[in-house]
Amino acid sequence: MSSLGIGARLPIFFILAVTWALRIPLVGCGGRPDSGVVPEGTVAVQAIPWSTQPDAVGKVAAVADSEEDVAVFGSLGAAVYSSGLPVGSDSAVVGWRAAAVVPALDLPESWLLGVSQLGQVYRMRNRATLEEVTARYGLGGRQVREVVALGPARTALALADRLAVADAQAVEFYALALRGLTAAAGRLAGFDASGVVQLDFTGGPGVAIERLALDGVVAVAYDVSAEQALLVATAQALYLLQSGALVKAYDAPAGSPIGGLAASGSGVWVALGSELALFRGAQLLHGPADKVPAGGRLVGSPSGDVWVLGGPQLVRLGEKLAGGADENRWRRAMLPIFQRYCRMCHLPGGSANLDLSQYSQWAPRRDRIRQRLIEQVPTPMPPTAVGTLTPAELLAVQRWLGQGL
Repeated sequence: MSSLGIGARLPIFFILAVTWALRIPLVGCGGRPDSGVVPEGTVAVQAIPWSTQPDAVGKVAAVADSEEDVAVFGSLGAAVYSSGLPVGSDSAVVGWRAAAVVPALDLPESWLLGVSQLGQVYRMRNRATLEEVTARYGLGGRQVREVVALGPARTALALADRLAVADAQAVEFYALALRGLTAAAGRLAGFDASGVVQLDFTGGPGVAIERLALDGVVAVAYDVSAEQALLVATAQALYLLQSGALVKAYDAPAGSPIGGLAASGSGVWVALGSELALFRGAQLLHGPADKVPAGGRLVGSPSGDVWVLGGPQLVRLGEKLAGGADENRWRRAMLPIFQRYCRMCHLPGGSANLDLSQYSQWAPRRDRIRQRLIEQVPTPMPPTAVGTLTPAELLAVQRWLGQGL
């Protein structure tokens, strides 16, 4: 068990001396670093059909998306959808504030977690029943505000006055009162009134803590399309963490404040006023207006899509790749198979050096996919160690391949 504190008010000459000694980068006194400019472009966006019963939980407050399963938490309870089909629901809790997919504490699998308005943590047990697990994280009697997966075995939970990082053996506490938690590749970031805090858990048993001053932060997110670069937003601008300093990348136009960020499999979605934009590979791609309601929130999907919360219905949006009906069939039939068997090697930057996370990478490779998945030549896919497609999954592959002829 450990406790790390972040300093109180200190004289400026002391702060400068410590900063020089530790080589900690400071953003200017006004919290505004020097500006940079990223190229801009456009992205076509379309609505993604995701369920036959999207309104089963009332007004949606939070979503946990593993792509194979989606847990939706709303004013009428919580429900789980598998490949778009409702598989279970529980109305025991009706007030929610956050949700996430995290590693299970007891088995090598994932939990769909929801955080209630009272600060209690629940998992959807067997995709059907709410089970409170706050005490299992060593947080009995404490109120949780947010939760996020931190690597394959740990979970980070934001409390009112500190940060908890838990695994199956122990929970560590840090004297950091953070909001807007985001994590990628063993790093965790959040923000408070003074700026951004990043914690790096990849350097061994300890943790490196980096504080970056910036006024008015509203969101942070890691861009998986650019080696997990940290993107930071205020209402007026976007910043990138580069060489230990925050560098302004984009100024929001007057009347279109930045309302939030959502990391996904295709980059970081940006709420730019009512416009939905996509930040990918150090480029801001402008999307359609009137997609983000006033006060709406964005939740990213590992598929690359984004959930838009705050309107009368839960909306899922994604890039329009000119796939039409065939892309929708791919999402229903093939994407769950990809998430179950292929993502370990075929995500961007994966060991196979072949990104298959999007429809646009599957459509032109139908013949090759038929050889590997159906004919099993020259070598079987997925690899034997990963698993074998069930007869139903093989039939789904054959149908999708045949529909593209």
